Amino acid sequence: ADQAEADRLRKDFESKINEAQREAQSILNQATKAATNAKEQIEGEARAKSAELIENATKTIEREKAKAVAELRGEVANLAVQIAGKVLDKNLNNEEQKRLANDFVDKVGE
Repeated sequence: ADQAEADRLRKDFESKINEAQREAQSILNQATKAATNAKEQIEGEARAKSAELIENATKTIEREKAKAVAELRGEVANLAVQIAGKVLDKNLNNEEQKRLANDFVDKVGE
């Protein structure tokens, strides 16, 4: 009877150990799945934020480029007006007109 009781207790103990191992594995699987889901969510959010930052930077660059082009056009127009004024004021000969035109071209290149 004692041997039968011991066998029963041993089987009961082994069954509980097996059940505990299954539960531990289940918990580990759930934790792994949760970690994977969290990782994917964080990566997705990071990709979205990165795309947003790139888009904003691109828009800022385009605005600054348009602003610089507009300023450059204004400067070119001012230089053209100045040269035209000098040409009219001095009633220049061909050589002087060429020199002023070259100066204008040089200034536009800056």
